Amino acid sequence: MKRKKKTSSVRIFDFIIIFWSLMFLTVPFTGQEIPLEIKLMFFISGVSLIAYLIYVIVLRNSISNSLSKELKISEEIESKIFVKENNPFYQIKQQFLEEEIEIELIKQFPHAKVMKNVFIPTSSGKTTEIDLLLIDIHGIFIFEAKNISATLSGDWSAVTLKATYSNGNTYDIQNPVIQNSKHYEYLKFALGIKESNAFNNIVILGGQTEYDEDEYNRTKPGYSNLCRTKELPKRMYKLFNQKKFKKDEQWVTMIYENLKRNTALSQEQKEKHNANINSMKEVKLH
Repeated sequence: MKRKKKTSSVRIFDFIIIFWSLMFLTVPFTGQEIPLEIKLMFFISGVSLIAYLIYVIVLRNSISNSLSKELKISEEIESKIFVKENNPFYQIKQQFLEEEIEIELIKQFPHAKVMKNVFIPTSSGKTTEIDLLLIDIHGIFIFEAKNISATLSGDWSAVTLKATYSNGNTYDIQNPVIQNSKHYEYLKFALGIKESNAFNNIVILGGQTEYDEDEYNRTKPGYSNLCRTKELPKRMYKLFNQKKFKKDEQWVTMIYENLKRNTALSQEQKEKHNANINSMKEVKLH
């Protein structure tokens, strides 16, 4: 998706106002025998509508320009401090997007289990963090959020992508699709689940994160799912139908209770619970 062009100052509602204002203004000059008071009332109504429309357009432009300036400043700040993805500015933006996704998931899938900040042990003995996780009878959905004010480009099956800002600054970032695939591998091993179709890799981009859709479709891995928050429910229902995976509520609860021990932990706690999560693979969740 290319960056969106500046939207027009005129809306459909504006044309309705223009239509009625012209109707009111022309009535006094139709030549019909209409009392002067009525003609004057129509004329004043027409002028008032035009004045209101001008005010609305000016106000709309003012708000739009103000928002554009704020977004530009935000992008400039982010671009200058983008040294690592764990800088505070980036983390705040990430948190906003993750909260938005969580709210949408809870709203659309009230019977599923939604988990945030799930820490899973890696093969090296360290931990990796999953932003958001949804456990449903139709499978486990692993979400990776990416919320930067830049355009992503490159090979979507590669480890890194290019993040290009409007001021020309370009940085290498971790490819969220590949990053999330690692989460899948570690989670699958930790839970001891053999069915590959039980897992779904979904990357969700923030409103200011752009990408070339044609480039993505040409280079993406087959398992990749990329969307915005508003497109998420539709994408998930599509995966429900494609994967044909279905378990029961007991299966959902079992996984949820096991993973719950490794959410929002301190570093010491994360390391302590590595053994707990590793022990899950001994439990056959079929």
